[in-house]
Amino acid sequence: MNNVMSLRSRLFLLIVIPLVLIAALAAVARHWFATQTSHKIYDETLSVVALTISRDVVLSGGDILADELLEKLRLSLGDPIFYRVSGPSGRFVTGYSEAPAGVDVDALETGKPIFYDSTYLGDQVRA
Repeated sequence: MNNVMSLRSRLFLLIVIPLVLIAALAAVARHWFATQTSHKIYDETLSVVALTISRDVVLSGGDILADELLEKLRLSLGDPIFYRVSGPSGRFVTGYSEAPAGVDVDALETGKPIFYDSTYLGDQVRA
């Protein structure tokens, strides 16, 4: 009977351990894909917000955005909006001067947005 229990135990371990490892790998992969998808969707939304802000800045001649527009953008995004509009050579135009700049302005390509994670006022933000 000992040999039977030993055989059952070995078979159990041979089946369960690989299943647990596969389940753990699947969970890690699923988390990674969910994070990537979330960033992609959020970045597309940020891109639309950036276009809206740039249009309003051009129409207002560089003035600060209207509170009504900022509130609509905040409601559509579900988070507060902190924006910074920079001109040639990184010159500040309007927005929040202390907002994270985080990119080399000279390395930017026209029409190609760059998104990154940063910190603003002690909170993690997507910029």
